[in-house]
Amino acid sequence: MVNIKEISIKICVFGDAAVGKTTIINKFCSGDFVEKYEETLGAGFSEYELKGEQIDPKYKPYKVNLNIYDIAAQSSFNHLLEIYTSGLHGYFLAFAVDNSRSLENLRKWKEKIVKLNPETDNIPFLVIGTKNDIPTTIPVENMNKIEQEFDKKIVLTSSKKDENVSDVFITLSKLILDEFDEL
Repeated sequence: MVNIKEISIKICVFGDAAVGKTTIINKFCSGDFVEKYEETLGAGFSEYELKGEQIDPKYKPYKVNLNIYDIAAQSSFNHLLEIYTSGLHGYFLAFAVDNSRSLENLRKWKEKIVKLNPETDNIPFLVIGTKNDIPTTIPVENMNKIEQEFDKKIVLTSSKKDENVSDVFITLSKLILDEFDEL
């Protein structure tokens, strides 16, 4: 009989308002796609349990509890960012493929996160483009520039089409688990 070990991971999703942060979390956690936009006030919280083998066969003896925080983008909630970056294991920087400004603002998000908690400069993160079911208005060279700056390949997602939604959460979870020394 295999002894299952539990581990909890804290993940945040950062990005501008209306880029689809709540939508991708809802799609991943419940399978539901909610098209109606509702502004997040403060932060939202969701939980999701992964079996270790869903992440990688080497993590089979684990049950991984994802604690996922959806962080409001409005500057009036910036005071909460320090709370949510504390104890963070990994995060997403999210932009919408139909919003060039949301891509450019990823730099500001990264700077703000690291300034509030310098430890976040050394934890896993992924850059995700949401709403990939609609035509992109962002020039490819702009996305390439962000990829080079962050040394990260952008993963395009669509909550509506369920494209790469589970993949990004599983990939980030694997990156996080691979960093843990105690496993």
